[in-house]
Amino acid sequence: MVRYLTIFMEMHQPRRISEEVFKNLLSLVERKNIREGSLISSIFDEKLDKEILDRVANNCYLPTLDVIVEEEMKIALSLSGILLEFLGRYKPKVVNALKRASSKGLIEFLCEPYHHSLAMFAGEYVFCRELEDSCRIIKKIFGVEPKIAFNTEGLYADSLANLLEDLGFSAIITEGVERILGWRNTTFLYSAPKTNLKFLLRHYWLSDDIGFRFSDKFWREYPLTAEKYTTWVKNLSGDFVVIGFDMETFGEHFSKETGILNFLKWLPRELEKKGVELLHPSEVLEYFEPVDELSFKDVVSWADREKDESAWLGNEMQKISFEDLMKARQVFEENRCDKLWRMLLMSDHFYYMSIKPGPAGMVHGYFNPYKSPFKAFKYFIEALRGILFFFAYKKPV
Repeated sequence: MVRYLTIFMEMHQPRRISEEVFKNLLSLVERKNIREGSLISSIFDEKLDKEILDRVANNCYLPTLDVIVEEEMKIALSLSGILLEFLGRYKPKVVNALKRASSKGLIEFLCEPYHHSLAMFAGEYVFCRELEDSCRIIKKIFGVEPKIAFNTEGLYADSLANLLEDLGFSAIITEGVERILGWRNTTFLYSAPKTNLKFLLRHYWLSDDIGFRFSDKFWREYPLTAEKYTTWVKNLSGDFVVIGFDMETFGEHFSKETGILNFLKWLPRELEKKGVELLHPSEVLEYFEPVDELSFKDVVSWADREKDESAWLGNEMQKISFEDLMKARQVFEENRCDKLWRMLLMSDHFYYMSIKPGPAGMVHGYFNPYKSPFKAFKYFIEALRGILFFFAYKKPV
């Protein structure tokens, strides 16, 4: 029976490309002394992004962090640098709430790519830079240096093992996928071949019971209570369980009226009753040794049924957009717009272009601000081509 549970949450809000992006860029042509910041303001919909951040912060981030502090609930937290930038600008209350929880030892910060990007597909330099920048801003704001990584949306493959170890990470949290595990179980610690990097594997069924099925009245286990859920955790075999989901699950994806925040509040109480202790990922590494090695020859992620890279690079629109962005990288660098290029590498832009059917398509559509993958493709290409046109006509200073 399991005696330990690790909960990790993801905090990220993207910058969304404006539907008026091409017109906005054209309006800059006659201006003098254009800087990268002006281009960023023209490309992304600041008003929409702020409106969504206000709603998510008030409905989710602040009440969820209040529960974490009130219940003295240990969690691991992966948050994007781009979100920290935006929170600092518009919602410093959330940053202060994070500081409060961190100062009490309740949060262990993980490190993810700064822009929640597809950096692992863009080359070693980009991937390392994204992680280094993320660690830097976390240390600057919270005074701690993450030692465990969580790549964008749980993406991982063998090619990252040496890079992560060279960057000083002791472990990464990724998805417990059957095609990788084979006969093994997610409830044990594993390591990467020929490195000291450890794997903590997310138990996706238990994670999705909260993250996707909580309010489904047609689910045979509805309603989900903290007592019932804790019994499921306790009855598993193994050393520990890792569950993970977006923090937005609590109050945004599922409204307060569904009881999701009350569930979170009662969860640590029920865990304590049944003798299940909450551990930070670093504590798991102290308590346990790897039982076996795992090789990830194929890319895994926590997205969709396929649990691979197809959520972002599975169709021609996504591939064309990514390839065009890669080809344009040098031009962006020559024009001193590296941050803008990395903002366009944000995984969300490609996620919106998915044309998958069924439940996966419904999830992609839920997050898509344009409500159409074809519009998402159109605005991305307009932004990229418009910027390249701008560079050819007028160089930023």
